[in-house]
Amino acid sequence: MRVAVAAVATLLWCAFGLAFGSFSGLSSERLGWLWMALVYAAGLALAVLLARGGRAWFVGAVVAAVALGTLHWLVSPPTTDRIADAAADVETPAGFDEVSRDARGNTWCFKGCPQVEVTYVVPGSIEEAETAMAAALEDDGWSASGDNTWKHGIYQATMTQNTSLDEVGLSVSYSGRS
Repeated sequence: MRVAVAAVATLLWCAFGLAFGSFSGLSSERLGWLWMALVYAAGLALAVLLARGGRAWFVGAVVAAVALGTLHWLVSPPTTDRIADAAADVETPAGFDEVSRDARGNTWCFKGCPQVEVTYVVPGSIEEAETAMAAALEDDGWSASGDNTWKHGIYQATMTQNTSLDEVGLSVSYSGRS
């Protein structure tokens, strides 16, 4: 009977952890895997206590909590801060002047998933600018995955010509999995 109660408590706590981590955005943060592992560990430790499990049960609960926390973090969309960090790692080509940086969206993907768009005034033609930015992305480990689209791990970058500027403009939109 105790094991059945512990199993039900575990399922309820995991459902709570999933809802809490997803709705709070905690699982999308840089250390989201760790915070979610702690949330799951609390519930799993309670279940082990209810089942009167021994040391091996506690070790198993910790391993399961870390695995659940990491899995939750891996499937959650990254925050705009994490996306901005990925964008900042790309070495901007010479002559590119950043004129705006817009972070929008939320980890719920309600009215748009997290995205960071960087707009540059660029020297020369738009074709030269796209070639230079493509080389910068590839130098940083991004790989082409379509027309003006690159991927790097969970991140994606898409280049478009920005016609709202008086000069030649290029916008690069960075996003994560959604």
